[in-house]
Amino acid sequence: MILSLVGATSLVLTMTPRGAYAQQAPAENQRTVWDGVYSEEQAERGRALYTESCSGCHAADLRGDNTSPSLVGMSFDFLWGGSTLGELFTRVQERMPTDRPGSLSAQTYRDILAFVLRENSYPTGPEPLTGEVLDYILITENPGGQPRL
Repeated sequence: MILSLVGATSLVLTMTPRGAYAQQAPAENQRTVWDGVYSEEQAERGRALYTESCSGCHAADLRGDNTSPSLVGMSFDFLWGGSTLGELFTRVQERMPTDRPGSLSAQTYRDILAFVLRENSYPTGPEPLTGEVLDYILITENPGGQPRL
């Protein structure tokens, strides 16, 4: 176990069978993907946008292929577990789509992110995902310990 301080928040890395999974002590306004951080309407908009801009590489079922990673399940958990949605958003915005990175609007990237969250079985909430909260939402394991389907 490695312990370091990042600002006023402690970061603990623990080893899991698939790799490192970071867990942060929650800040006052910290949330997780299990707190219903996007709306169903936003995820539905994201589905259409994903089909148009992302499915050519990541496949219609988000499972990727030999050159593009899966965006669901254990692969998603391994790649993004312990990160914030802000980190994921920035990475996607800077690199995707690969033939025209950064070419989509911030709202489009957030809608696609909401779709990816829904496909990973994270619960919906009453409000859409906004840019102001991305850095305060952690991608974590299910707090109830139950694996996602």
